[in-house]
Amino acid sequence: MSSLLSVASDFTQLALHALAHLAIDDPGRLDDPAYLAWSKRELPREAREPIERDAGVMAALFGRDPRSAIVHAMPELFRDVAQLRASAARDLAELGPADVAAPGLLAPLREVEVLAELLRAAMALAADAFVATWKGGLEARCQRGARMLTPHLEAMRALHPTLRDARVELAWPLGARGRAFARRIVVGVPDDFASTDPRTPAVLALHEAVVRAQRCESRDARERYVRIEWSALREVARCVGAAPPELRDAHAAWLASLDLAPLCAAACALGLTSESIAARIATEPRERAYLLAG
Repeated sequence: MSSLLSVASDFTQLALHALAHLAIDDPGRLDDPAYLAWSKRELPREAREPIERDAGVMAALFGRDPRSAIVHAMPELFRDVAQLRASAARDLAELGPADVAAPGLLAPLREVEVLAELLRAAMALAADAFVATWKGGLEARCQRGARMLTPHLEAMRALHPTLRDARVELAWPLGARGRAFARRIVVGVPDDFASTDPRTPAVLALHEAVVRAQRCESRDARERYVRIEWSALREVARCVGAAPPELRDAHAAWLASLDLAPLCAAACALGLTSESIAARIATEPRERAYLLAG
C-alpha cells in the first residue's frame, strides 16, 4: 500500500460518525439512512446514544448560524481519540495549540461554541464504545478496503496533477462521499456498510482533489459552493474520459446517483450553463458524464 493511502485515525472515524447523525440543510450533510441503519445494528448503544440524544438540538443550532459550517472540519481537530480524551475536562476556550492537531480551528469553533461543545461532548461520551468496535474489527475492514482501492486510485492519480501526490485516507462513515481537507482527502471504504464499489472511492478522491484546487473570490458561501462544485464536476468529467473503461463506468454511475437538480438550477442562475443543458443534466442521469464533459 502506498504511503499516500492510509486508513484515517480513530478520531476522524468518530467525528464523521457523529456528524452522520446531524440532519442538516447543507451540502456537507453526512446523514445516510444506510449508515445509520448499520450503526444501529453493529455498534453498541453507548457508541450512538450520546450523539443521538442531542442530534436534533445540534442540527437546529447549525441551521441558525452560517458560521456553523466550521463543524464540518471537526475531524481535523484532534490527532486521535486519546487527544480528545485528554481535553475533555476543559472547555474549548481553555484549549491551546498544544492540545489539538489543528490550532487554527480553535478560534472559529469558539464562534459557534454551544454547537461545538455539544458535538465534542457527545463524541467524548461515545468514544470508548466506538473505539472498542473500531479496534475489534472495523479497522481491519478498512485496511482490507484500502488494499482493494489501491489499483483504482493509482489509475486515477495518473489522470490529474491535483491527485497525483495527494494524501488519501479512508473513513468508514463516509460511504459514497468524500471530504477535502487542507492536508488530506478522506473518502469512504470499498465494500462497506453499503457495499460500495471498490472503484467509487477512487472517483471521489479525484473529485475532492479537484474541488480542493478550485478558487472562487465570491464572499457568498452558497455561490462559492455552486461555482466550485460545478467547475469540479466538469473538470473531472473531462479528464475521466482518458481513464480505463471500468473507471469511466464507475464515474458515470456515481454521477447518476447524485441529486443534481438543485445544483443545476443554481449553476444556470449564475450563468454557468444554459437552461437546456442544466435540465438535461438534472433529468438524464445516464448522460451526465457526457454532458458535463462537453
